[in-house]
Amino acid sequence: MKFVKKHKLKVIFFAVFLILMISAFIGIKQLLYPDFRKNLYGSRLEGIEEFNVDKNRLKKVSEKLETEDKVEKVSYTLSGRIINFNIQFDGDVDLISSQSFGDKVLENFSEDEKSYFDFQVYLTSNVEDSEIYPKVGYKHKSSLTFKWTN
Repeated sequence: MKFVKKHKLKVIFFAVFLILMISAFIGIKQLLYPDFRKNLYGSRLEGIEEFNVDKNRLKKVSEKLETEDKVEKVSYTLSGRIINFNIQFDGDVDLISSQSFGDKVLENFSEDEKSYFDFQVYLTSNVEDSEIYPKVGYKHKSSLTFKWTN
């Protein structure tokens, strides 16, 4: 107690400094680290409950595409409002035929679903050094068809 009385001013400055450092640390932590209790996508997924697009449905679409000629393997992912399909061909398939698989993917979805979700189709081939592949098709929810790129 004698020490506190003797160094009263130093103890007060130290206490204020300590309180400021703790509050600064808490403020910086809240600024840099996200709040994991909140939804990762925020309000961007509002209305997704109206659509029946789940893993089972995407699996059926994938199995339907795998029955096509020259298709070796199809995989899919659903991430928020983006539906990805990876289609691997068995051998070299011409570009026009392979890009038609984007339209075959869209055949399995309603107009409302097409206007809500974004679709990406990745086309690859098991042939090494293919001049055509890989190709990527992207359809934004507001567009009608896929846009293709390398």
